[in-house]
Amino acid sequence: MVFARSLEVFFVGAVNRYLQFSDETESNRNELYLRFRHCFISWYRHFLAQGFALAHFFIGVREMNPPAWLGNGWLDWPHILTLGQGLLITLLLSVAVIFTGTLAGVALGIARHQSRSRILALPHHLIRNIPLLVQVLFWYFAVGSLLPEDWMLWLNSPHMLWQAGDIFLGLPSFEFIAAWVALSLYAMAFIAEDIRSGMNAVGQGQWNAGRALGLRPLDVLRWVIWPQAIKTAWPPLLGQWLNTIKNTSLTMAIGVMELSYRSRQIDAQTLLTFQSFAVASVFYVLLIVLVQRTLAKPEARPVRRWA
Repeated sequence: MVFARSLEVFFVGAVNRYLQFSDETESNRNELYLRFRHCFISWYRHFLAQGFALAHFFIGVREMNPPAWLGNGWLDWPHILTLGQGLLITLLLSVAVIFTGTLAGVALGIARHQSRSRILALPHHLIRNIPLLVQVLFWYFAVGSLLPEDWMLWLNSPHMLWQAGDIFLGLPSFEFIAAWVALSLYAMAFIAEDIRSGMNAVGQGQWNAGRALGLRPLDVLRWVIWPQAIKTAWPPLLGQWLNTIKNTSLTMAIGVMELSYRSRQIDAQTLLTFQSFAVASVFYVLLIVLVQRTLAKPEARPVRRWA
């Protein structure tokens, strides 16, 4: 309602001011522009003020009485910070998985394009046809049960590498490692197919032209085929990276304290179910949008350059 009223005030005011300057003189057009800008700034400030009012839901303003449908109240700042810690774990795990999964996927995709071996196709079909949650549980419970007991004790013990006050850097836990391996292999299977499809989109004549110039096969792949293949494969690659960020939520099943795990933890402690998962959803949306806006630019640049 407030948003609709703000738009109404903006457009009605703009029309009224336009009617006052029907002459097509330069000075009148400049004055009209200034009044349009003033009207827009006024609407923007009003809308921003309403946004701050809505933000009270997340930051917990105690003097405001929460509506009855919210139950017990707002989230406190310590809970928001706890969710922020989970967001950091989600970000670290996502970066690690995207890095290793992309490298392995590119290598497997190129190998599958160059060879028709069924052995190379086996990881692709095997991993893609097993649910991701089953793979996460397999690497944590099944593989963990096969490791020697001394190894498991060492992996489950904290190992400090560097510390400065309250900030420290240590080796990842076994839960993090198992999630890293499972998600990386899962991402590798899909990324390999995206790379292979991108390379298949490049015609055989490009290979022949590169060889005719005296380039070695590796140089043909590097300088001729790859720039064209990555342009085709970039949109599905971006989609796989975004899916990887969302897939990290499944690792809460093995105790990785990422964003979804922290949300469930706060829910169990405070019974603020809606608030905890709503804030977590906002964090996921912000992270996804940030990554999408950042990584979508390389996809758009070649289109503008060759248009």
